[in-house]
Amino acid sequence: AAAFVDVGIFSAQDAARTYAQERAGALITNLEETTRRQVRDLVTKTIEEGRPLRELKNALREHDVFSASRAETIARTETAEAQGQGKRSAALTQGRNEKRWITAGDDKVDEHCAANAAQGWIDVSSDFSSGRDTIPDHPRCRCDVQYRTSGNLQD
Repeated sequence: AAAFVDVGIFSAQDAARTYAQERAGALITNLEETTRRQVRDLVTKTIEEGRPLRELKNALREHDVFSASRAETIARTETAEAQGQGKRSAALTQGRNEKRWITAGDDKVDEHCAANAAQGWIDVSSDFSSGRDTIPDHPRCRCDVQYRTSGNLQD
């Protein structure tokens, strides 16, 4: 099997930015389209400019639509969704054929994320046991997905 090679940061960031421009805010229920568009724009700007989640949370909070806790959940989840899809897109473009779920490795790991990680390396086109193709599995998910190119799926 080929050695582990992670996805290039710049191609993944570009893909994450594009994903955020197109889809950020889609998972948030009970929002007017104007608010959803504001969320999409704020998430895109955060990724594009490499700003910390704290700034996104504060910007979401300034719109008086979300509580501090809800703003943090949205900031974490929306950026994770865009980053996960961006990294996945870059990996596919680069011909990666395997992926694995990586948890934060502490006592706060969700049971679905632990089950995803327990699968080890799987085919890049397969969903993880939770039914997701990449992070996040749930709001405030702290996991990551790694990609590699390998000729042997039994590693």
